[in-house]
Amino acid sequence: MSEEAYKTLIIKHLLGEATSAENQELEHWRTASSENEKLFTDFARIWRTSPKTEPARLPAIDTEWLELASELHFESQRPARVVGLTDRKRTWVQPWRNARYLALAASVLLVLFASLFYNKFAPEDGRVELTAGVGAQEIVELPDGSTVRLNSVSQLSYPAGLSDDERVVVVRGEAFFEIAKDGRPFIVETENARVRVLGTVFNVWARNGETRVIVQEGRVAVRPRESETPASLELTANQMAVCSGESLSGAPVSVDAAHRLGWLEGKIVFSKSPLSEVIAELQRRYQVKIRLSAAYLEQETLTATFNQKPIAEVIESLCLAMHLRFTEDGNSFTIYAID
Repeated sequence: MSEEAYKTLIIKHLLGEATSAENQELEHWRTASSENEKLFTDFARIWRTSPKTEPARLPAIDTEWLELASELHFESQRPARVVGLTDRKRTWVQPWRNARYLALAASVLLVLFASLFYNKFAPEDGRVELTAGVGAQEIVELPDGSTVRLNSVSQLSYPAGLSDDERVVVVRGEAFFEIAKDGRPFIVETENARVRVLGTVFNVWARNGETRVIVQEGRVAVRPRESETPASLELTANQMAVCSGESLSGAPVSVDAAHRLGWLEGKIVFSKSPLSEVIAELQRRYQVKIRLSAAYLEQETLTATFNQKPIAEVIESLCLAMHLRFTEDGNSFTIYAID
């Protein structure tokens, strides 16, 4: 059976509509590899935490896929293949009348998208690839004893076993590093920057062609990844560097690293952040859709810290702070200027 067929079989199993033979086949497939088990576990977790009541409306899968792909700048405009929804000849279930099936498929869409989004950047064979999904965090221990904590919608890749000469990892998204000292340089590469360190504790944020590095302990050197000159900017504790495109900030910026890295304690911290960036982060954390009624609002800035609160309370606090208003429709919010 193909992987797509097993995804369909997982859905049948979760709905309680798989035969005993199919359940036995699924169990054999799960135990065949850790990747198979992880895929099954991801589907099962989404099923356990998703509403079991019938939704007020059936999700428009293709439309929601395109909206999600647009938000995360996914280049392909081809809708994700949602298993079981396009094969009208199947008789084992009537998904068109089963709202629970559609609700599960809409949730599973996020898992399928995370796989597609990551595969867009999939390196060559012989590398380890790890990702944290929407609203999740993952802690990774590297072969050298270093630890990495990935924030929501973030990816980490590195050569299996790392290298004998230098340890090089690639980050897309946000990651917090605690580096083990073993004499070899440790290199973090992003889309546009290169961070070099011997042993330290620091954070890398890399999205949309911009990289921000904050040091909590130790010392790092940051430079543009494709720069023709070897010049770099050295950072020590409570300092930050920003690399936008090929431009590196002229001097280290003093910051309160513990405050800025509040995400490690479940907080959401913004410091003079454009509202467009604020919304992108909230959407990653809460799996909701947030829209601004006017484009000029994207450049309005916010400095605030939000503890673990429901998204409606976060948006209400945001609007109060910025003299805005909002409307709510299920998991969708629209923010307006106050006339």
